[in-house]
Amino acid sequence: MAKGSIYPYELSDGSTRYSVVFRTSNGVQRRRRGFRGVREAERFLNKTMAGVDAGQVVATKDTFASYIDRWLREHRPRIEEGTYRDYRVHVERRLKPFFGEMKLSDITAGEVRRYVAELVDAESPGATFGGDRVGEAQAVADRLGSFTVSELADELGSSIDAARRLIATLMRAGAIAAAGSFAAPGSRGRRHRLCRIEPGRGARDSTAAPRRISAKTINNSLIPLRLALAHAVEDGLIAANPAASAPGARRRIKVAVDHREMDFLRLNEIASYLEACSAAYRPLAELLIACGLRISEGLHLTWADVDLDGRVVLITGSRKRGRGEGTETAGSTKGDRSRAVEFGPRIAGILRDLRATEAEHRSADLRSRPVFATPEGGRLSRHTVSGSWHKDALRNGELRATLRLHDLRHTAAASWLAAGLPLIYVQRQLGHASITTTEAQYGHLEKGFLRGAASRAEAVVWEGRVEAPAAAHA
Repeated sequence: MAKGSIYPYELSDGSTRYSVVFRTSNGVQRRRRGFRGVREAERFLNKTMAGVDAGQVVATKDTFASYIDRWLREHRPRIEEGTYRDYRVHVERRLKPFFGEMKLSDITAGEVRRYVAELVDAESPGATFGGDRVGEAQAVADRLGSFTVSELADELGSSIDAARRLIATLMRAGAIAAAGSFAAPGSRGRRHRLCRIEPGRGARDSTAAPRRISAKTINNSLIPLRLALAHAVEDGLIAANPAASAPGARRRIKVAVDHREMDFLRLNEIASYLEACSAAYRPLAELLIACGLRISEGLHLTWADVDLDGRVVLITGSRKRGRGEGTETAGSTKGDRSRAVEFGPRIAGILRDLRATEAEHRSADLRSRPVFATPEGGRLSRHTVSGSWHKDALRNGELRATLRLHDLRHTAAASWLAAGLPLIYVQRQLGHASITTTEAQYGHLEKGFLRGAASRAEAVVWEGRVEAPAAAHA
């Protein structure tokens, strides 16, 4: 069984850190530094040695930047195009500037926590990693003209690693460029990289209004990081995933998301919204409010998915972003779960009328045609519905402009609960994988079903009659 060693060392401030020395599966000695305590070092060593014994830990020169680019290329065919674009944005704006030049084996849970902490503290016009430090680094670079990594670190009062990450960010922005390297006296042959400011590319505009990166954005950036490092474990490049947190573990990486008060159309606002809809938009708006569909699901519906006699629509897919700019394509549902959503006689009548109108204008079989189409018979785009029709309805109905199109889904859930229906019905209609999700979002609205529940139960048991639940008011 392979073994390793743990050694203490002292920092300049007198505090103690621990380093772990071990040999990889292919016999190359490696050292990992920076552990704050013996137990943390031992946990890392135990996991690493288990990987070494299994032949899964090999010496690699792969940096995070080279690996993540390769991972994205390999992973792209297995994910939705919109997901790929989101991952690419997080990689280029946030993950590469921090982890880019690190070797995969040098990324620890501590580095991931520092990444999160620096994003939480960051303020920037573009909401990218370390915006405030990037602006400061640009100002220093503009003043120095040419500099080394260590000189920039001294000027900023930062670590060498932080200075390297800032230089990488500035190079990608085209603000600075490499200007060769030199060997300093007493450097034992080690060469220092020299950087210079690019002419005409000074510090970024400080007049742009800074904004903080949201907790949701930070947490979303951890998803491609966690997935990529998990595949690096499978590939035998690292022993453990430093971005993963086991259920119940003390280590927490994700940031607590600020609570957002859920908004929806109140019962007395639904009619105002629908009456303000254009003739082209109203059938779709009626369905979204009655059935709680996501807009991507509604736009994906074909007449083959609609059972007018059974009053059910089958949700088997959704419209997703395509590879081309502004294009959309057919994709899976959220969570890859199909479901049947029921609707009432009002929606059945609206859909019958819509189908009859389509049959008058289209001679071909309607089954494969979209339920909600353009006048030319093509598919509607989410941009048209959300960016134009929905906003026009809010304005014409004199409703609050902050109501999102997705809030019509919340409106459906609130109206079901106002009618006294239980949360399990809401869960099945909306397609939530777990009742816990439904309860977290809508549990506070479940009043009518609970009110008088005990008396209704007694009526069934002792009097043989069934009472309808009292209606609540949303």
